[in-house]
Amino acid sequence: MKTIEQLLKLSQNPFYKFTQTEQEVLDDFLSKNQDSDSPKSQKDSSTESSLKTRAIVRNVVKKTDTYPPEES
Repeated sequence: MKTIEQLLKLSQNPFYKFTQTEQEVLDDFLSKNQDSDSPKSQKDSSTESSLKTRAIVRNVVKKTDTYPPEES
């Protein structure tokens, strides 16, 4: 059995085919590693990103009254 470091190195090689057990071990390691790598919440990063992102508005539509007329 190969170590995680060896499997990670082999995963960069497009010609190497993993066995089923190797693939399961690698997927398990990556999923555990991915969970521990993201201590920041998604909301914090999306707010920061949206403040830096430019938005271009092309069509401005005037607000219209869509409610039926009130009966008196």
